[in-house]
Amino acid sequence: ALYAASCDALRNLARFDAVSIRRADDDGQWLVPVAWHGWGQGALTRYELPGPGDAVSMADGGLVGARVHPTARSFLERRSIYTADYQAEPSLRQYWERARAHGVHALVATPLWRGDEVVGTLTVGSAKPHAFDDEDRALIERIAKTLSAGLASREAMRRLADSEARFRRLNAIAADWIWETDDQMRLTYISPSYYDKLGAAAHAVLGSVMGTMDHPEDDPRQREAYKAALADRRPFRDYE
Repeated sequence: ALYAASCDALRNLARFDAVSIRRADDDGQWLVPVAWHGWGQGALTRYELPGPGDAVSMADGGLVGARVHPTARSFLERRSIYTADYQAEPSLRQYWERARAHGVHALVATPLWRGDEVVGTLTVGSAKPHAFDDEDRALIERIAKTLSAGLASREAMRRLADSEARFRRLNAIAADWIWETDDQMRLTYISPSYYDKLGAAAHAVLGSVMGTMDHPEDDPRQREAYKAALADRRPFRDYE
């Protein structure tokens, strides 16, 4: 949904002729279309990423090689690639026929990031040569950054959900009881073993402030050390 919404926004709101998003496959060998708007189905080819045996070299900070499409170059060079007149680029000769068939004359490709890793590309095409000015290219790059942030956020949420599930499973079998608090030190979660240890329902103390639930048998020195650790946001252990 995130990919499709980004393509729709650039196509319908920014009025660009065609937009596509590609992601690298798991093996890092291909850039595969995952969302698009304005391109004909036949234009949505996947692009091969050069391997160690391909005739591709680095020169002046860029890739030199006839096999490298601008979209793949953007991915590999980790920067935006602007092709002002697709049909006038000798290095793209092998793509000319396909570009003419689909009415592509100008192209901007910019990488999509997940942290420090490039994971895909955003490509915007135009039926007119020299169609993208500085403002257009800046807009495309801003959209790519926003999309990258969304990808990172979605991945973080997935990892958080996985971590939460593991945490809950651990709590269910933990010998001791485990709790969580909010930034005001109010109890927001207590593991099921709380009932077994203390004979009270966990929900009965949720919302209580840690450090205010003293027990008559608590060691006063240990209790004060525990409260001081809470106040200073320091770790503590062996509190009984």
